[in-house]
Amino acid sequence: MDAGDFDRRIHHLAGTRLYLELMELYPDYFNNLSLNIPESKNDLPDLLDESLYGLDVYRRLQMPDGGIRGGIESSEHPNGDVSWQDQFTNMVYAPDHWSSYIYAGVAARAAVVLKKLGKIDKARVWETSAENAMVWAEVEYERWQASPDYAKIRNNTKTKVSIERNLAAVELYRLTQNKRWHEVYLSTRNNQTNRTEAAFIYARLDKSIVDEKAQQLAINTLMTEAKNLVELSGKSTYGITNVSPGKALGNWESSYSLPAAESLVRAHYLTGDQQYLKVMIRSALFSAGANPMNLCLTTGLGANPVLHPLHIDSRYTGQPAPIGITVCGPNEIAVYGPPTSTHGQRLNVECTPVGTKWPSAESYFDVHRWAGMNEYVVDGNIAATGYIWGYLASRK
Repeated sequence: MDAGDFDRRIHHLAGTRLYLELMELYPDYFNNLSLNIPESKNDLPDLLDESLYGLDVYRRLQMPDGGIRGGIESSEHPNGDVSWQDQFTNMVYAPDHWSSYIYAGVAARAAVVLKKLGKIDKARVWETSAENAMVWAEVEYERWQASPDYAKIRNNTKTKVSIERNLAAVELYRLTQNKRWHEVYLSTRNNQTNRTEAAFIYARLDKSIVDEKAQQLAINTLMTEAKNLVELSGKSTYGITNVSPGKALGNWESSYSLPAAESLVRAHYLTGDQQYLKVMIRSALFSAGANPMNLCLTTGLGANPVLHPLHIDSRYTGQPAPIGITVCGPNEIAVYGPPTSTHGQRLNVECTPVGTKWPSAESYFDVHRWAGMNEYVVDGNIAATGYIWGYLASRK
């Protein structure tokens, strides 16, 4: 589920993608890591089991022609009920090319990991599903572009689709070595800015199957992003690397509670350069508790963790929150809780000095229903924390 909602959204596969990447980078560590889940005694690593659990929702929703439905949503937000007693009608999205690209890329990555583990039959299931989704998406993409309404679509939406198409293509290419997908990857590289997943894959492919200039460009793209993050971290009091210049800090942006940018992992893995590791660790310290509140922004960890995340099931059943939920964290209150808002009015009564004037790095209140602070997202806070801390734990 996604915090205070019981939905399953295609965005969540960003988390699955990151966990599968950890499996690729350090398989020995994660093969031996037990998460004490029901599948712990089967023949797959627990992290892979968890990844496939999130991914299989979409495989089971796949249309006979290959199209992928982008999620399941209740007709209303939860209203006093727990997830296993959802009162509302649950509906499924229609298939679309954007969702199909996302799924195709992650399913292809799952097949790659399973092949490396020698699980050929399981890998074949995901490979077939990924290819079917990709082929369907390509047909739908062309129809979308040919539509008379295409000119009305915002450029950032077109870019978002192109990014996922680029990533899905390189995932399918490394899995199948089908030149069709190589051509799609090469033709869509101009949208890799600030998204280094595809570049990281292409940078690691064997030179016998790549365009050498394109591979060097992929490496350069990744390293440029990492160097920009090092510079950004040096300008921040807390070394934070997950912040968009010119945008307010916090809320669902989660600038403070995301440990570090993924590009730092990729740059360190490729080069071994310690500067990227040092910046990664420094950036991760704030969410781990080295902050003005001395508060760990992940439930159940440290001497003073968050206690009241917006986790419906534990709240309504009177249980402590599950361990391991990283919340959105501190906010820029002047933007996300201004004096005219309900939260802002309460803060200005209860706090001295008035709460809406507190520094953003200290503006966190462990209030269950304050979604901008205590909500969390599977593909954002939780995935990023698992990925960064997982990399730091697993590297030799």
